Amino acid sequence: MLDTGAESEPSVLAWLHAAVPAAATRDLPPGTLHKFVETLAKQITARSSGNPDDYLALADREGTRWIGAESDKAWRAVEARYKFITGSPPDRSNPRAVLRALIGGAMSDPSARWTGVAAHGPGVRIEFARVRGVGEASVGLISGVDSIAYWYGAPALNALRLRVAHRTIEQAAGDGNGLTIAEARIIVRREDGARSAWHTSWYWDSRSGLWCNTNRD
Repeated sequence: MLDTGAESEPSVLAWLHAAVPAAATRDLPPGTLHKFVETLAKQITARSSGNPDDYLALADREGTRWIGAESDKAWRAVEARYKFITGSPPDRSNPRAVLRALIGGAMSDPSARWTGVAAHGPGVRIEFARVRGVGEASVGLISGVDSIAYWYGAPALNALRLRVAHRTIEQAAGDGNGLTIAEARIIVRREDGARSAWHTSWYWDSRSGLWCNTNRD
């Protein structure tokens, strides 16, 4: 395992570059590979820091926007988790404070904070693809021996999203010339010693020059 933490971003970045198979990057637009591994490295470092303010700082600078107070669909899962943790409903007018409370609660639990990632081999898979549209983007890139049963030995939680991309995957696909997507599955070690899989999927928005999360991590 590669140890992670607040000062680990350079080593995590180098590890991610080494983990990506050369064949998987053949059709990538110029510059997008480094942008992708940089995005993942920042996520891993923030999730491993133990300080919720580090994750909030990443959220503030990653080029996304807060979900709107009027979006019942976006808030449904957030409200359920927030009520479970705090016993009261969240303030939809202040999603940043809601995220701070959720991240703080998670990082206080040794079973949630990350302390390492699989250094090589079967513990990390990263794949890219060029697809014609959103319909093809919904198909998982990692399959076969790397099935759900291979990666998940216990029930898993879906991610809660309080920030979303400024441009949707439909808008990015509408720019023409197809859509570049990416998927990663990485075994992470938690502070209590247990291990779990981080499954995260992304699409490239050529107009903003950003990798955008598809809200499935």
